[in-house]
Amino acid sequence: MGFYFAGHKDLNFSNPESHKIFRQLVENIKTGIFMADTRNNIFYVNTAFAETFELRNCFDVLGKNLGDVCFSNHDQYAQFLSKLNTWGTVRDLELTHVAPGGGQDHLLVTAGHIYSDEGEEIGIHGFVVNVSNRHKLEEDLFLKHQKLEQVLGFCNSLDDIFQIEELTSHIVSQTAQILGAKRCSLMLVDAATNELYINASWGLSNDAAKKARVRIGEPVAGVIAMQEHAVLVEDIEDHNLFKCRNKKTYTQHSFMAAPIFYSKRLMGILNVSEKQGRFNEGDLKILETIAQQSALNINKTETLSAFEHLSQTDPLTGLLNYRSFVQKMEEEIYRAGRYDAPLSLMMIDLDKFKEYNDTQGHPEGDKLLIRLAEIFKANLRATELICRYGGDEFGIILPETDLAQAVIAAEKVREKVVKEFSKEGVFISIGVAQLQTGSTKDVLIKQADQALYRSKNAGRNRVSLHHPEPQP
Repeated sequence: MGFYFAGHKDLNFSNPESHKIFRQLVENIKTGIFMADTRNNIFYVNTAFAETFELRNCFDVLGKNLGDVCFSNHDQYAQFLSKLNTWGTVRDLELTHVAPGGGQDHLLVTAGHIYSDEGEEIGIHGFVVNVSNRHKLEEDLFLKHQKLEQVLGFCNSLDDIFQIEELTSHIVSQTAQILGAKRCSLMLVDAATNELYINASWGLSNDAAKKARVRIGEPVAGVIAMQEHAVLVEDIEDHNLFKCRNKKTYTQHSFMAAPIFYSKRLMGILNVSEKQGRFNEGDLKILETIAQQSALNINKTETLSAFEHLSQTDPLTGLLNYRSFVQKMEEEIYRAGRYDAPLSLMMIDLDKFKEYNDTQGHPEGDKLLIRLAEIFKANLRATELICRYGGDEFGIILPETDLAQAVIAAEKVREKVVKEFSKEGVFISIGVAQLQTGSTKDVLIKQADQALYRSKNAGRNRVSLHHPEPQP
C-alpha cells in the first residue's frame, strides 16, 4: 500500500492553507491516522488516534517512536516491521494494547510506506481501528454458543436418568457448572407440611441441607415459590421481596431462583448462589430453561416410579407382591452366596381365613389382611422383606439371618397376632427354612412351605422349621 507525495519538498504542514485542507480531510474521521518518518518517529496523528490510545492530545506523541506508542508487546512490533519491510505494507495486523487504566483493547493496524515522486521511501503512514467491541461481541457469541451447547447437553442427559435421587443430584451439579455457581440446591414440596425441603444440593454441607426447610410464603425460597417466575436478586438486603438484613446464608448478596412447575403444580424450586461476580439476565434465562426441563423430567421420573411401585406392590396391604417376592429372592440368594451370609425364609398362612370371610364378610377379611401387614412391619426389622405371596399367605425374606434367629422372629409375630386377635379366633401358622449352600430359590420356598404344612397339620397357630438333611 504505497502512498506518494507529489512535490513533497514543497509540502509544509506548518503552512496554514495546507494544514487547514489536511485537517478537513482527516480530523473528523473516526479511524486513527498516523504518519512517521523513516526512523519510525511520529510526526502526525489525528484526534481519533489520540482517543484510541487515551492520549491527552495529539501533540503528546509527536517525535516518539511508533513502537513505543502503538505496541505494548515487543514481538508484535517486530512482526509489524518485518511485514512492512518485506511486503511494503501491513494489512489488518491484530494487536492488543494495554491502556493506562489497565484495560486491554483489541486493535487492527494497517500501514504502508510513503514514497516520493522519485520512488524514495520517506516515511510510514497508517490507520488504527479499535475492534474491542467486535471482539467482545464475538466472545459473547462464543460464550452464548458454548452455554447453549451445555444446556442442550444437559437436557439430553436427563432423558437417560430414571431414579429421582440420581436425577436431582445430576440437575444441581450440572446447573452449578453451567452457571459458574459454587452453590446450588433443588428443593421439593412436602405436601403434608406445605414446606420446601432440600432434596439435592451442590456446595452445601449435608447438615445444612437436612435442616433447611422453608414454609411456602416465607423468605427466601418460599416467597419466590409463589412468584411463578424466576427471580434474579442482585442485592438481597435491598430487594423489595425480602429486605433480608445480615442474611448469613449468603456470603454474596446476588443469587437466582426459579420455581419448578408442571401443569401449574408447584413441584419445587431451583436455587443458585455464590458466583464469582454477579448473575445477569442471560444467566436467568439459562436457569429458567433448566428449571422448565427439570420439571418435565422430574414429573416423568415420578410417574415411572409410581408405575414401578404399583407393579411391585400389593394394592391392598402395601406389601411387596409375588412378582417382587420372586425378584428379591433371586437378589438375596445371590448376595448370600457372594458374602457367605445366612439367609432364611418365613412362609405364613392365616388359619381358617375362608371361614372368617364367610362369617364376617370380605370387607372385614380385607381389613384383617391389612392389619396383619401392619403387625409384620412393626415387629420385623427394616431389612426384612415382607411380601404378600397370594391370598392369605405371606412370605418374609430374612437376609443375614440363620434358622435359630428366624424362628425367634417368627414366634414374635405369631404371639403379636395371638394377643390382638385371639378373641376373634384368628391365628397364623408359620414355616421357616434356611438357605443351604448351593441351593436355589425354588428349593428354599418348597422347604419353607413344607414346614408351614407341618404347622397346619400339627394343629395350626405354631411355628415349624425345616431341618436340613445332614451332609454326607
